[in-house]
Amino acid sequence: MISLGGLCHDSGLMEKEEIHGYLYILIGSTLWGISSVVAKSLFNIGLPPAELVFIRLTLATLTLLLILLFFDQQFSVKINRMGDLASEG
Repeated sequence: MISLGGLCHDSGLMEKEEIHGYLYILIGSTLWGISSVVAKSLFNIGLPPAELVFIRLTLATLTLLLILLFFDQQFSVKINRMGDLASEG
């Protein structure tokens, strides 16, 4: 066991959370790189930058909402509050 500044770390296998962290970094950096290629392609076919920003924000909001609904059991949204949630992003 290695101790660095009070933090202990086994020199053997990585923990599940650590593997998830590296996986999230890999996925995030890959998507970040792909987004510039997609944006350049959309600009070349005539899509204005403001519309691209709107599309990105809409997709991000919907994706995060779906993740929260499926994976966070404590998250609940009342139907009458959906408009507020959508308008706040």
